[in-house]
Amino acid sequence: MSNSSSFSQSATSPTGQSAGPAEYMRDEFAKPQSGGETPKKSKKPKKNLNPNLFGAKKIKDREVLYLIDQMAIMFETGMNLLVALDCLTAQAKNPALKQIVLEMRDAINEGASLATAMAQHPRAFDAVCLNMVRAGELSGNMDEMLRRLSDYKERDIETRSRIKSALSYPIVMLSLAVVVIAFLIVWVFPKFAVFFIGNEDLLPIPTRIFLWLGEFCKANWYFVLGGIFVSVVGLIYLLKQPKVQAFLDRAFLKIPFLGNLITKSSLSRSFHTLSVLLHCGIPIMEALKLSQEVAGNTVFRDCWIRVASELENGRDLATPLRESKYFPTAEVEMLSLGERSGHLTSVLTKLSKHYEKEIDSAIKGLIKFVEPALIICMGFLVAIIVMSLILPIFSISRCQG
Repeated sequence: MSNSSSFSQSATSPTGQSAGPAEYMRDEFAKPQSGGETPKKSKKPKKNLNPNLFGAKKIKDREVLYLIDQMAIMFETGMNLLVALDCLTAQAKNPALKQIVLEMRDAINEGASLATAMAQHPRAFDAVCLNMVRAGELSGNMDEMLRRLSDYKERDIETRSRIKSALSYPIVMLSLAVVVIAFLIVWVFPKFAVFFIGNEDLLPIPTRIFLWLGEFCKANWYFVLGGIFVSVVGLIYLLKQPKVQAFLDRAFLKIPFLGNLITKSSLSRSFHTLSVLLHCGIPIMEALKLSQEVAGNTVFRDCWIRVASELENGRDLATPLRESKYFPTAEVEMLSLGERSGHLTSVLTKLSKHYEKEIDSAIKGLIKFVEPALIICMGFLVAIIVMSLILPIFSISRCQG
């Protein structure tokens, strides 16, 4: 018999009446570890205002996944939650994660539920995680719910990791191109300036521009570095503005291959989140709200917002999706059929797995497009710089000869 079933069989209140799953689990978790003693309420731990500012490491998604996975295993084996959190505290190597587990343990020891304790740490546990844990507390199936949450987090991390790996290649190539061009302009061009003294009239315009840039950067390097720093900070600030984000999200969807990857990634994450939450018994309106947050693109987030609004007005799920050009017709019809037949969760699961496979092909297509394009652009820029050095030398030699 599973751990969750044993909970439901023995869950009775002191008055003899049956207690709710969440209430019983809270009482079960608050049991003292030694017989007969009432646990003392510990002082509330001091809040860690911002661990990143005071030397603590950032909490990685993999560390949160490991924590949830270990909790799922311990629930399945029937281990007391306080004992489980003590073990996880001893195993945690990241000081920030250890602090979170300690504060969770203290909160549960004082009578809070697991979801309430986790809600105090939004940097580690997102809204999807909290809603699934709350559903597990209400249903009494915490072991199964934590296992589903672990599988969900693992799939989400793997998907995002593949996309980041694909996008990191062009970023590295562009960074390398900038470094090479900056080196040629700042160090190589000034070395050749001595050959052009007295023959400035024979130099082509590109050569004059590169020579001026090289001398300016060497003479005013502090202004150049300061300008770069200010530009980067300003760019980061602009990218965080909602209007700029919305504009870029729409623009990225129109870029060949990249738009295809973003579309499939957003659909995969939205369908997967929606299917998991509906399977856990979370109301569809709350599930749609959470699916908006994980879409990863404002265009798809707005689509899900319209779907939620139409559902509130009595329309079905598929009708507003048909009005969006970003949802394929075949998938929308599948969702409509699943909604009418009562198998919407199953359809969403199959669609999420389908798009997860499609992401790999989209990544390969993006790399095939980006690799030759970057090589051509880099070769073109380097060729311009090299020709700006070689052609003036030949022109000067010809004139002097």
